[in-house]
Amino acid sequence: MALSISRAWDETREIVQRDGKLMSLIVAALVLLPTALANLVSPTVPGEPAAQVDAGRSLLELLMGLIMQVGALATTAVALRPGLRVGEAIGAGLRKLLPALGAILLFVLPFFVLVVIAIGATTSPEDAAQLQARLAAGEVDGTTLTILFVAILLFLFLAIRFTMMAPVAIAESDNPVTILKRSWTLTRGHFWRLFAYIVILAIGAMLVMAAVSFVLGGVIIAVLGTPEPMNLSALFLGLLIGAANAGLVLVFATMSARIYAQLSTVASVPHVDSKPA
Repeated sequence: MALSISRAWDETREIVQRDGKLMSLIVAALVLLPTALANLVSPTVPGEPAAQVDAGRSLLELLMGLIMQVGALATTAVALRPGLRVGEAIGAGLRKLLPALGAILLFVLPFFVLVVIAIGATTSPEDAAQLQARLAAGEVDGTTLTILFVAILLFLFLAIRFTMMAPVAIAESDNPVTILKRSWTLTRGHFWRLFAYIVILAIGAMLVMAAVSFVLGGVIIAVLGTPEPMNLSALFLGLLIGAANAGLVLVFATMSARIYAQLSTVASVPHVDSKPA
């Protein structure tokens, strides 16, 4: 089946117009608020290096990521199953969280293990342990750079082939292996269209986040001062970043769901009436 990104976009706009209030409630509760609370507890300052990662911050970011994943899955459920209520959508996101995470881990963990093994086999243990510092200082040898460059290209390829994991988890399967296989099958023959879509979306997301963080965030910092734990500046900056994240999650999840609806032959997935591109 031919894939039309413009048709998916038209359907996304139609769904957002129809179910925008419901979707907004979901992403507000599961994306905006967690982001705001996390920034209130452990604030970041736009344009400054991230604070040193400790166990507490890592746990907070992990928890926030899990909640946001539930929000993305719930939004996907609404985009695939018109008529769902907020509670039903969030329930679907919670039920599908473990299968989706299992699929992500099955894809990501072996990949990074292989990268670590490849780097470890071509450099000393001391250099491998200090790779991040060596990269920041520009002291990485050519072999390691080559491995990292190939790894980035391979990861991008795999990530695009597995872009349908969330819709497949919602619509078809609780088995992480099946989710990966099905996503691979659905995206076969559509790599370059999906690649262009992901690149455009990523550029748009970076522009939005840059505008939010540096322009609007700069206004907040100028008025309320430097963000510090539990102060107003950290709260308002977190709400601002959370709103941007919520909007991006809503668009990406709905677009992915409508791309899946084009590629899938699952009878339970309705198609939105819109003019094909």
